[in-house]
Amino acid sequence: MSVSVLRLVGVALVFAILLPTVAPAVAVAQENRGANVDLSVSPYIALEVLSINFKLVLERHAWLLQMLSEDEREIVEEIASLEDVRSLSPSEAERLAELGMAINEKIGLLIAERIDDEAVKQVKTREVLARASLVLEKLGKDKGDPILLDLAKALREAARGDPGKAVDILVAVEAAVESAGAIEVAAVGSTQAVGVERAIEILGEVASKLETLKAEIEAEDGGEVEAALDSALSGILLARSILESVAASTSTLGDHGSGVGKAVVQKIMEARLQKLEAIYQEVGAKIEAIKGEYGAELDQNPEAQKLLEEAEEALAKARERLDRAYILLQEGAKVGEVMREIARAQGYLSKAQALASAAEVILLSGPTTETGTAVETATETTITTITTTTTREAEETEAAEVLAELTEVEIEIGELMEELETLQQKAASANQGEVQEILDEAGALIDRASSLLAEARSLLDEGRIAEAKEKIAQAEAALEKADSKLDTAEAILEVVEEYAERAREAIEEAEEALAKAEAKLQLAAQLSGSEAVEEALNRLEEAKEKLEAAKEAYSNGRYGEAIVLAEEAASIAEEAKELAEKAIEAAQEAVSEVLNQVEELLDRVKDLQEEIEDIAEKAREAGVLTEEIQAAIDEVLGKLDQARSLLEEADSLAKEGDIDGARQKLGEARDVIEEAVSMVRDIRSMVEQAIGDLIDELRRLIEELREKAAELNTEAAMLEAKARRMGDREALRLIEEARSNIEEAIEKLQDATDKLGDGKLGEAREAIGQAEDLLNEAEMKLEEARQRLGE
Repeated sequence: MSVSVLRLVGVALVFAILLPTVAPAVAVAQENRGANVDLSVSPYIALEVLSINFKLVLERHAWLLQMLSEDEREIVEEIASLEDVRSLSPSEAERLAELGMAINEKIGLLIAERIDDEAVKQVKTREVLARASLVLEKLGKDKGDPILLDLAKALREAARGDPGKAVDILVAVEAAVESAGAIEVAAVGSTQAVGVERAIEILGEVASKLETLKAEIEAEDGGEVEAALDSALSGILLARSILESVAASTSTLGDHGSGVGKAVVQKIMEARLQKLEAIYQEVGAKIEAIKGEYGAELDQNPEAQKLLEEAEEALAKARERLDRAYILLQEGAKVGEVMREIARAQGYLSKAQALASAAEVILLSGPTTETGTAVETATETTITTITTTTTREAEETEAAEVLAELTEVEIEIGELMEELETLQQKAASANQGEVQEILDEAGALIDRASSLLAEARSLLDEGRIAEAKEKIAQAEAALEKADSKLDTAEAILEVVEEYAERAREAIEEAEEALAKAEAKLQLAAQLSGSEAVEEALNRLEEAKEKLEAAKEAYSNGRYGEAIVLAEEAASIAEEAKELAEKAIEAAQEAVSEVLNQVEELLDRVKDLQEEIEDIAEKAREAGVLTEEIQAAIDEVLGKLDQARSLLEEADSLAKEGDIDGARQKLGEARDVIEEAVSMVRDIRSMVEQAIGDLIDELRRLIEELREKAAELNTEAAMLEAKARRMGDREALRLIEEARSNIEEAIEKLQDATDKLGDGKLGEAREAIGQAEDLLNEAEMKLEEARQRLGE
């Protein structure tokens, strides 16, 4: 028996290597394929499997312990006794996993060395594989992983039918566990800035190796193995997409605990779920369409009917996974949990799609003959051509199917190009260079897919259908990666826009909080010199520094950092404000005192206003309101307005807590009021002096007019006597009218005298004016009479 078989049996016996450490056995078994399975896994996943294995060793293969050193036995016992591997620190888990994997490999080799040709003949390989499937099934149930359960079933079937197929199944098992471990790395990396880049590298390496394995398995096998690889690879690609987006968004926006990475991850997973939902609907519609179109043929073709039933079963499982992912996402579950469900849903959808396509191919090809090869599993059907009697019609049908698939991929390229152009415009307008780099990578992948399709079309024209299908598959893989990068870019740009707005709002709120705190602190500092005020001032300076840092982060596009800093600034400012308010409470009496003084001075201003208005009215009535007096009055009124304004400011400042400011305004108002008082006093003196002078002047005028009236009466008597002698009736008339005017003037003068006594200078002045007019009129009439009498 060959060494490769010896080692495979040895490994299978202890099942140590079936999961994270299957590499040695599979590497030997696949030497002819040139595959290199050397996958790094989460130390926690490795320890879970090692714990199961070492428990089996202790329970059923104690003889192996005698061949181990004392230190190795202690390690085996320690790992076997682990109840919760995740209680270990990452460094301790990694140390134990490395030691355990080395011991596990040694155990496998020890078993292989002890098995000779004769012993091998007695080894029931099928039973060994069956027992191995039970261990795998237990792990699948423990982890709630349907992929592992499917693989356990496949392993049991291989044990009963084709043990050689076990190698591929073991590879798929390792890939599934490897994917789970890598997703855990992504889940941790998505919440920790340190290690993100390294996690991305690990995911990239694992994805590359899984793609190689998937290509090889597709070439030879199918079924659960291919589905497991599809699911594992999908999970890895999604995890890498998420980590890349977290790294880019954190670098672009600055996380600092603001949740930027979480927001981006949320959007990416929502986008992925939406796309899977669309695929789910498409696959479901396709299955229903096949049923409707091939109803009769389906009843007569049990092979196609079975494939379609399996497709429906896979679709139902995909529905369960999608629903579970939605629930986890809404509940805010860990990223790794949601990613695993998405990956499983995607694997089931791929399986359902492949099974439906296989059923359609069989129905298109017509009933299979006895020479046809039975299609055992879902994906095997899509890969293995049913070996019916080959006809030109069948070849043309297959070529048409491939051409249709090529056309669909070309349409997808067009849609992705449109999406790429839209996102490039958004990235340019948002000045997001790192997002542009992601889009450039997506563009390169789309270009690669276009080139592959061009090659596929040429191959199809040459009739090389299998090669064309391979190129199309490669193009689809490139487009899947491009689509993932576009999702990443779109999520980042959406979060950029959202966080930019949130950052602006946070900064505005912080500025407002800072301004309020500063106002309170100014008041508190004026009112009190307590320790609370000093502490508040220190906190205010700290808040200012945080706010400036937030503004700087915002100007550099680090919106997440800006949000955190601005919120911290607002919080600190609020603390400072509260401290200030406590100090202000202790100074309320001073505020009340200032407000009372403001009221008193406002009353004083009101009194002065009334006084100056009264003086002005008296001057106006007396007719002594000269420009000089009016200017002085206007100046006083201006002073009073100034004082009122200062008092209003003092009132406002006092209410705001700025006692020193209020007192300063009070002092300024007092000075202005005192100036006004002095000016009012001067104006009163000026008006009183003017009124006194006016009274004297009016009295002098009254006396002068009375004397003039007496003189005119005397002249009238003389002229009357002459007119009577001459018999000049006209002259007599004039003289009589003159006397009447003189009498009325005398009455007006008396009235003026009375008005002066009553202080009614204006009326007195008016009466004097009227008397003067009457006397002038009388004088004119006497002059006319004189002329008639020839004098």
